[in-house]
Amino acid sequence: MSIDLHIHSEASDGTQTALEIAREAKAKGLRAVSITDHDSIRRVQDLLIAGRRLDLEVIPGVEITIKDEPERNLREIHLLGYGLDLTESFTDTMLRLEYAKIDWLRDQVEALKSLGRIGMEEVLADHATRAVIRRPHLWKTFHRLNLNLPKGMFFKETNAGGTCYVRKPFELSLKDAIEAVKQANGIPVLAHPCDYFESMNETKDLLGTALDAGIMGIEVEYPYPKGRFRRSQEESKNLIGFIDGFAGKHKLIKTGGSDCHGANKDIAIGEIEVPEEYLRIFQ
Repeated sequence: MSIDLHIHSEASDGTQTALEIAREAKAKGLRAVSITDHDSIRRVQDLLIAGRRLDLEVIPGVEITIKDEPERNLREIHLLGYGLDLTESFTDTMLRLEYAKIDWLRDQVEALKSLGRIGMEEVLADHATRAVIRRPHLWKTFHRLNLNLPKGMFFKETNAGGTCYVRKPFELSLKDAIEAVKQANGIPVLAHPCDYFESMNETKDLLGTALDAGIMGIEVEYPYPKGRFRRSQEESKNLIGFIDGFAGKHKLIKTGGSDCHGANKDIAIGEIEVPEEYLRIFQ
């Protein structure tokens, strides 16, 4: 049996509810799943309940967006947390991240007006039901109102260093995020390590930085052919082999998952094979 430890629900930038995710996973014969929403644990309890109903193992999870530090080449880095105890302290930290995104959203929409037409009314009309509104959501609204602006330009200008970049009022550094997960008795895992840079030298630098910061695990299996750089199947196989070897060398816990976002991404739950043996650390 396979598992899928990287799935997003409609609470962040996926399209499926926790129950829909659990039902699909069960129908596909998966043994275990984890919802890893961006900076949100709102659907963890829902998935735990669905898992008990369907006899599906559930690992409480989250995907934390790390504070940009361009001087250290840390941009849009994500940290997965698994096996979490939903303590009051950890829940408060996740809520602070959510509330910070509300403040960021207002300022980001205002900054985007220099690129084209957009307003909070349009954004909320499109995405009001979401707990977390992120840049991909803003892009959908912006694109609907400004068909001529290329997607690449939108993300370039809203990245760190771009003309429309807005920093969130509360963020966690890589080290602080790792510590927060550990304090919740969870396992901090570097997400999709080969999907941030095309250059292997930059990827290796990131791995060193993550090790120094205290990660306990790394995401090995990941659908790189459908990731940021659309790697070939052969290249993806080599990258996964490299990360697997790196994990073994540094005694890191191995995880893996599809990074399914429902209808928002062409990746299905359970699309990649993730070894069932990865569950041992959680049992």
